[in-house]
Amino acid sequence: MIHINLLPEEYRPKELPKIVIPEIPIIRTLTWVALVFIGTHVILLGLVTYRNLELQALKAEVKALTGQTQEIARQKQDTERMQRRLGEINTLVNRPYYWSGFLSALNECVTKGVWLRGFSVIEVPAPKAPKAPEPPKTDKADAKDPKAAKPERPRRAAEEAPVMRRAVKLEGSAIGRGEETAAIGRFVKQVETHPLFSKLLQDIQLSTINQRRIQDVDVYDFVLIMPWREDKKGAGA
Repeated sequence: MIHINLLPEEYRPKELPKIVIPEIPIIRTLTWVALVFIGTHVILLGLVTYRNLELQALKAEVKALTGQTQEIARQKQDTERMQRRLGEINTLVNRPYYWSGFLSALNECVTKGVWLRGFSVIEVPAPKAPKAPEPPKTDKADAKDPKAAKPERPRRAAEEAPVMRRAVKLEGSAIGRGEETAAIGRFVKQVETHPLFSKLLQDIQLSTINQRRIQDVDVYDFVLIMPWREDKKGAGA
């Protein structure tokens, strides 16, 4: 049966357009998603492995540097120890004499009837400097003057403390059957005139002489103090 539509074109019912949904390849899409996921994991795993390798290499370098630092510290200690020893050797070399030479000179000075019992380095007070002349005393008229000099203040304890210097202390004894003091005097004279001691020592003094008796023999014990010269004060260190 034939249908004829006599309505104008604008009044005719229009057919709705058909929506066609394309077919999606699910398997292929899932395959690509899986490949991207696996590839991402592989790349991340590679980066992590690379970073771990770098970390291990860095730890190895740090360990090597730590060993080198310890070795450098040890070498530095050895160097400082050697420098201290060299300083001590230089001090000994630069001295004007050796202790062996000092003792040898003492042996040369020992006279008949005298022997030495002790040898040590001590500190003794240095001689005081001469006092300055006191100012003339003012008379009564000057005492009334307000501008008169004020009385001198007492010195401090630190100023009154004696200055110490190093000295050689010799202890000896003498036997001479009545000539003990003469033997000690000859020994002191030998020390004072010895070339080495005249360069190193000054103000040689016989400190004490004590008499004691051993069986039937009179023994005179004496102490000799020999200060260093000011320019040789480091020699007794």
